[in-house]
Amino acid sequence: MIKDVEWRTIIATYLGQPDPNLAALVGRFFGKKGDKLDEYGANLASACLPGAGFRIIHNKQQDLIVSMMKLAGIHSVKEAINFLQGKVGDPFMKRYAEHLTSQEGRRNAPHAIIPDIHAINYPAGKQTVNDSGATHCAEAFFEIKSFQPNNTRYNHNNTKINPADRRAKEVVQQYSRKFQKLDQNYAQEVVGDGRNGIVGPFEAAQSQFFGGQVIPVVVGAFGEVNKDFEKMLRTLAKLASSGEEGMSIFPLRNLDKKGGAFAIMHHQFRRAVGVTIVRDMANHKLSRLHYVRATAADAKNTAEANHSDNRGWNRGQQGRSGWYSQHTPGCYANYEQFRNGNYFGTL
Repeated sequence: MIKDVEWRTIIATYLGQPDPNLAALVGRFFGKKGDKLDEYGANLASACLPGAGFRIIHNKQQDLIVSMMKLAGIHSVKEAINFLQGKVGDPFMKRYAEHLTSQEGRRNAPHAIIPDIHAINYPAGKQTVNDSGATHCAEAFFEIKSFQPNNTRYNHNNTKINPADRRAKEVVQQYSRKFQKLDQNYAQEVVGDGRNGIVGPFEAAQSQFFGGQVIPVVVGAFGEVNKDFEKMLRTLAKLASSGEEGMSIFPLRNLDKKGGAFAIMHHQFRRAVGVTIVRDMANHKLSRLHYVRATAADAKNTAEANHSDNRGWNRGQQGRSGWYSQHTPGCYANYEQFRNGNYFGTL
């Protein structure tokens, strides 16, 4: 359930109005540089401060999507280090693997490509060899991104391309450069310096995944999503509604959305994404208020004092149980009624 303090911040942000939760603190200082808190709190939310605020938002979206995939019968792995194993031949893959194993923190190893989600049996369309209606599956990898409500992401000509799709385009370009960098580092005898136009083994490995590239999963500060994310939500809802969970959905008990199991399931998935992100964005901003101080010197000392304490943040302390299991008291039908009656009723 969304708390009152969260709701005030959510509504103020959506309407572009000053945040009433910050009224008493506007003009005070935060961060090592002593920035002044504005009336909207946008600069506080976007600032680089100690703690795992941005990572917490990311991880909750990641857990949410994995839970949805599980409902749809899709096996997925979070942050699979070896997702390229078997896609790139030796000696190139061996060189890359040795590089990863030599690093203390593999996820943050230089040049490492570790997608947020690696799906093993993602639906890739109907089989064409017969009329059985069976679905062809393929591996797919996803990168999850979210962004704050600030000028960097929203102050553009959004009539041509919305902020979520603009960010998704950047993700695809970034991954393309990452694969090219792997070829330059670990398959140099094939691509040289990368300026000869030759496609190396790492870049070519993308063709073995669904879509031939990373699938960007982007959700904005107001719950908007990019086109690929919307397609994925429809795919997951279709699969989930045709399974055991879909059989427990009754239109007469789900009055907030007309239609059958697919329409109701898709509606719930889409709402879950939107509510999760706006609530987490509000909590992210509010959780940083303890950095706001009366003087710039106090703000600097507070930021420095909290930096080392948060360096060892343990994600497990935040709770890693899935979105679905957290809110399922008995069966999927009860879960739907819980969400409809208590969670989404105010949106």
